[in-house]
Amino acid sequence: MRILIQAIAICIGLISIPAVAQEWPSLENASAEALPAPIQKAQENGAQVRYLGQHDGIDGWMVYSRGRPSFAYSPQGTKAFIQGMLYSDDGDNVTLRQLQNMRLRDGDSFDVLSQISRMAQEEKNRMQAEMSAQEASEETDPIVSAQSEQQTEAETQNTSGDEAATIAQDDQPLSASERLMVDLENTNWSIFGSRRAPVIYALIDPDCPYCRKTMRGLQPFMDADQIQLRMIPIGFTAKSQRVSALILAALDGEAMFFDYISNQAPQLGSDPNVNIQGVIRNKKVIESWGFDLTPILFYRDSRGTVKIVRGEPADYDLLVSDLTGKDVQ
Repeated sequence: MRILIQAIAICIGLISIPAVAQEWPSLENASAEALPAPIQKAQENGAQVRYLGQHDGIDGWMVYSRGRPSFAYSPQGTKAFIQGMLYSDDGDNVTLRQLQNMRLRDGDSFDVLSQISRMAQEEKNRMQAEMSAQEASEETDPIVSAQSEQQTEAETQNTSGDEAATIAQDDQPLSASERLMVDLENTNWSIFGSRRAPVIYALIDPDCPYCRKTMRGLQPFMDADQIQLRMIPIGFTAKSQRVSALILAALDGEAMFFDYISNQAPQLGSDPNVNIQGVIRNKKVIESWGFDLTPILFYRDSRGTVKIVRGEPADYDLLVSDLTGKDVQ
């Protein structure tokens, strides 16, 4: 079936399902765990959260995001938490000991998350060293990001009435296509290709054969730095949800994805303890727009018009040319 590139001005709630697409399954709603609020927020944003255990009345968690771990500790009976590694009164690194115990408990599952012991040591070195202002601005911590977002929301609520009125006058109602792009921006996605190239958002299930064909078709353009693909992973099965969640948390989600679909990492997603909150959040956002299939591509063409491609593209050169405004070489 030929899949057309179309403007989103067409009613996106009434989408016909093409022959080269998977239908959406029904999933159970997952309840949030009893975690400190910033850790819950990081989890919803795709971070992998693991309980490290308890030490002297202090609960510990590892928060793994974008290939890097952070650690948070909360005294039992309080809502407060402390970020960093935990040391005993005799100078023993409790965090590293807890990580070693966790690996023994969970087998090799955390080797999938990019060699957690090495990352933990790097985290220790990072936290002990002084970080320059430039380095601090380039590296975003998932927990600190959640705190900053909450602080920003509080500051927004404290805006004076006059300031709020001025903002309201300046803001114009967004069109449906612009609201869609805002919602896509706020999903959990992993960047493939160049960070400086024109952007395509791709709704992908790692186990969907048409998604795999689409990603392989776009791979040469990513490798040539012609496009920036922001993959929004959605899982149709429990395993593909876990694979999607691991791709979101990985340091290099692109390499992990292509290794997986090339059968070089068949064990990926076998750990039943993988957090899928970030993937479920993606599903809720996408379903709110009436989309119920994969793959789907969303982008602005070279003139700024928002367009979608439902199912596998019929012509990859045409798509990239429409995106960039340049003939594909």
